[in-house]
This record gives sequence, structure tokens and C-alpha cells, in this order.
Amino acid sequence: MRKVTLAVSLVLAAGVVGCNKDGASAGGSGGGSAAGQPLVTTSAGYVHIGDPLTLGEQAPVPVSAVLANPAGFAGKPIRIAGTVDKVCEKKGCWITMTDPAAKKELFVKFTCSDEGGRIVPMEAKGRPAIVEGTVTVREISEADARHYAEDEGASKEAIAKIVGPQKQITVKSPAVQIAMAK
Repeated sequence: MRKVTLAVSLVLAAGVVGCNKDGASAGGSGGGSAAGQPLVTTSAGYVHIGDPLTLGEQAPVPVSAVLANPAGFAGKPIRIAGTVDKVCEKKGCWITMTDPAAKKELFVKFTCSDEGGRIVPMEAKGRPAIVEGTVTVREISEADARHYAEDEGASKEAIAKIVGPQKQITVKSPAVQIAMAK
């Protein structure tokens, strides 16, 4: 039964990438939709969701290195490896990758067009993942920070504690590869 549930989640996950605050489509420049594309498992055993990765054989940078020096990676195309910490509960349209030692997180927003289904399955939490994109350090509004907290399933009390603009280290990515086999 668990394998069937995981398989269904992965098929749904392969369908789309992207959402915005009101749940409507979020167009992207990722070169096409993940919808309708077959589910691909890489030779390393990762499930690929979204557009093709474009950085060739570039070795991934550990998320801890990016979080330690985000300005050093800002504005440059990069492949990042880490562990999925949080997944958007509504549509799976974003994940966070965390460095527990630094108590910081990298917010990964997917940019492929949305065809109306789940992108990243909730089962991705705690699993290794690889993303590509461009790192930005930005300030998000209190409203956006509360929206993301709501999407991750935070309690009303936790959401109420979010006050003022928040610093966010972000990667916009057209795809993710997740090690789904345990």
C-alpha cells in the first residue's frame, strides 16, 4: 500500500510546477511545463520533476556552503544539493533545504508553468534533493512570510509571531531531483 501511495504521489508530482498566493497559475520561463512529461528516474536513483537540468555535469554545491555565504553565490547559475526540510502543503510548489547547524534555510520556488496538480510530494521531506537555479537574497513582506508559513502548515500562533519584513535566501528553480527510494 505504501508503494502505491508513493507511486501515486510521484505521478501527481510530475504533473506541474508553480503556484502563487491565490492558487492560480504562475507562468515561468523554465522552457515548458512538467505536465504530461513521463516520470524520470536518474541513474543515481533520483526522481526528476520539472524541466531538464541545464548545468551539465556541474557538481552540486552543498546547501550549507550556499547558506554560509549566499552573497558569494548570488546571481550565478548553480546546482545545489541538500535535504528537503519543508514542502508547500497546498501544491508542493516550493520546498526548503536547511542547514541544521546554521539554523538557516534555502527557499526553493519552482518556476515551470502550473497545470493544476501537486508538484513535490509531501514524502520528499527528509530526503536528499538537487535543484538548479540562481541564488538571490531578498526581503519578503510580512504578508508573504505569513503566506509561506501557512502553506507549510504552521500553527496560528507561529504565524502570528511573524512581524515585519523577513530576509529570505531564495533559488528559483525549474526542476528538482529527489531521492525517493529509502
